[in-house]
Amino acid sequence: MISNNGHALLTDFGYSYMVNSSFSLQVGDPHGGTLNWMAPEALDGAATSPEGDIWSFGMTMLVRL
Repeated sequence: MISNNGHALLTDFGYSYMVNSSFSLQVGDPHGGTLNWMAPEALDGAATSPEGDIWSFGMTMLVRL
């Protein structure tokens, strides 16, 4: 994705949802994310945290090497 200023943005559609949809879709609790980038504690059901974000950023950097 690209911002209005032309900067590249990182994104993940694991927690995405539809707003103002013309249909209804029944879903359970929000469990999402991309496994390759999720912190180990997130896989155990822990809440999101800055530490988990750092883990995800680190995984992104490893993939880019």
